[in-house]
Amino acid sequence: MKKLRFAIIGCGRISYKHVEALAANKDEAVLVAVCDVVSEKAEKRKNEYADKIDRAYIPEIYTDYKKMLANQDIDVVTIATETGRESRYRIWLWTHTSFQGYDRCSKQ
Repeated sequence: MKKLRFAIIGCGRISYKHVEALAANKDEAVLVAVCDVVSEKAEKRKNEYADKIDRAYIPEIYTDYKKMLANQDIDVVTIATETGRESRYRIWLWTHTSFQGYDRCSKQ
């Protein structure tokens, strides 16, 4: 079975939950890219994921989500930005790519 290839946009406070979930499901999913305008945040999430799966796969880091989507073979994009900031990414994804789903993790 082919693993689903995930990318995360936004590597702040809530994104560690996405990393944990992907690592826990490493037989079905792989994190191929992380993106944040602050490269140090993306680097941190990349290393957390790689460490959790014994460095079997190391995601690429991006600071520009458009470049990430152009350069990677991605099946699922998860948006882990702050509440209220995800709409620009969602709108761009819906109008410029074939992505149809939408996932945002937050406390309601």
